[in-house]
Amino acid sequence: IDTGDILVQRALPIHWTDTYGDVLARVVDAIPDLVSETVAGLADGTVVRQPQPAGGTYFGGRGEGDEWLNWSDTSLNIYNKIRGISRPGPGARTLLCDRPVVIWSAEYDPTWPKYLATPGQVVGRADGGGVVVKTGDSTLVLREVQLDAMAVESPSWAIGTRLGQDPAGMLPALLARMAALEGQLIGRSHA
Repeated sequence: IDTGDILVQRALPIHWTDTYGDVLARVVDAIPDLVSETVAGLADGTVVRQPQPAGGTYFGGRGEGDEWLNWSDTSLNIYNKIRGISRPGPGARTLLCDRPVVIWSAEYDPTWPKYLATPGQVVGRADGGGVVVKTGDSTLVLREVQLDAMAVESPSWAIGTRLGQDPAGMLPALLARMAALEGQLIGRSHA
């Protein structure tokens, strides 16, 4: 990790509806001016070096399986995850009848009501296209999805449709359940 001095630094805005692609484009647009300013400042001696905090700042990279959504999480966390790994990233993932679905865009409004119901269940249709899905605390509107390698579309799933969880995240619970059932079977065979 780079722990050297900061020469020039710019903060760029991230708006409520920005996606990974929006932020990436903003960074790419800012780089030429930032490089020119840095080189000019180094040449004329106006750059003031600023040490980084001790040890720098560490952020772990995304790993295999991180793209899966947990519908029991908050709407805000799910919304931000969808935005954070949208195009040109891999897209957020869920399951529809055991088939992977990529979710490319969603909408969320923190003023939407919070209530208890089944997370991951389609609970309504959205104005302008898409479906309303229950999360751990509120709802999200899914606007653009892609099933398998088909074209990106606005979902029109039936109310009551249940979207699945991360299959890898479910593995420990499934293994524990299998072990319990195996224990019951072994117990019966010794009786």
